[in-house]
Amino acid sequence: RRLRLDGAEVLTLHHPDLSKQALTANKWDGAVYVGLTLADADCSIAFYETEGFFSAGGRGVATHTSRRIEEVLDGDHPSIGMRLPILRETRMPAVWCRVGRPAAVVEQGPSLAAALHEALVAWCGEPVDPVT
Repeated sequence: RRLRLDGAEVLTLHHPDLSKQALTANKWDGAVYVGLTLADADCSIAFYETEGFFSAGGRGVATHTSRRIEEVLDGDHPSIGMRLPILRETRMPAVWCRVGRPAAVVEQGPSLAAALHEALVAWCGEPVDPVT
């Protein structure tokens, strides 16, 4: 909702097959893909990276998202490079967010939504992580 209020077009996908999500996002020609899933452990914000290559835009989204989510949810949510198919198959910068236990995510839902919104707004202003 927050992104729509800013004038962004948002497509929400719920298909369990992440390759189908990538195909739909690519057909829709989105500017960024943000996937969310719950995780009891190993919380992280993943962007596409393989030996000798990484998505600069994806790493930028992941860095901004990691910073904002760690302000809201307990525990570390590092940005990490991975070879997940959803990150490889999308044409736009993409991140896969493993955000935490269901109870914590529900309890912090509004704050998490605000953090994701802030991360995407920050990424629009600074799409490539200047630290790296």
